[in-house]
Amino acid sequence: MATRLPMAKIARLLANRRWRQSFTIKRQKETVDPQTGRNILTAEQVEAEGVIYPSMPEELERLPEASRVKEVKTVVTTTPLTAGSPGTLEDTVIYNGTPFDVIKVEIWADYGFYVGYIANSDMSGEAVRADDDTGEENPYARF
Repeated sequence: MATRLPMAKIARLLANRRWRQSFTIKRQKETVDPQTGRNILTAEQVEAEGVIYPSMPEELERLPEASRVKEVKTVVTTTPLTAGSPGTLEDTVIYNGTPFDVIKVEIWADYGFYVGYIANSDMSGEAVRADDDTGEENPYARF
């Protein structure tokens, strides 16, 4: 059974360029226009680096049950992540072109990094397109 790496070792992994991966964080914030009273959604994209790997079983146990049915990965980064709060939507991590919603964040400030659990945003149970030039629907590509 795999065990979680000690946090100090993870900090050393982040310092090693060979293990770091690049990804984009899409951060959205909701504000209210004082003149119209309407919600305004603003977004920014932040380029980040970190280590991303498939979540281990003991990590999945910490998540709500509904989150466990999706593809979940763990991201360790020095860039702040948010799982959402009033006025701020959860961050979206775009990794290898696939969007993942941040569903939980652990802050390890003593070691200088954040551990985020991200779930695939595209796993809706609908058919996905075949990976070919025809663009025809693949009936076998259901989740």
